[in-house]
Amino acid sequence: MRREGIAPDGASFSTPLPAADTIAALDQGTLIHGQMIRIGFGRNPGIASSLITMYAKCGGLIDARRAFDETEDMNVVSWTAMISAFQHHGCADQAVEFFEVMLEEGRMSDAKSFVESMPNEPDASILGALLGACRSWGILNWAEKSREAFRN
Repeated sequence: MRREGIAPDGASFSTPLPAADTIAALDQGTLIHGQMIRIGFGRNPGIASSLITMYAKCGGLIDARRAFDETEDMNVVSWTAMISAFQHHGCADQAVEFFEVMLEEGRMSDAKSFVESMPNEPDASILGALLGACRSWGILNWAEKSREAFRN
């Protein structure tokens, strides 16, 4: 694209990042990330989630966290990518802690979307974090649903 003088857009970066994480090509992914920063796409939440996933799958959990921290206007996809990165590296405690941070920052709808999109039933630690946050903020309808799910 650069040789042809074509300016990349968000989709231009979202496509090669999953390819880099598939073959664990951290060097190539890092080069793509550098280009994204130079052009101004490094903080886009949609693209950042691809970066987070790429770094996590290539073994760079610290770099994944840095990409998350540099993201502007984080959304449920960004949060999910980072929680999944911790889980991918066997850091269950950090994944749950991060989920709790998401709740503490008032991102209940993101947390609810995350729990609902989980491929497996959430475990006691996730449901406990959700229940605790619901209780703290007085969100009784979600608290009741979390409590029922916790019992089952």
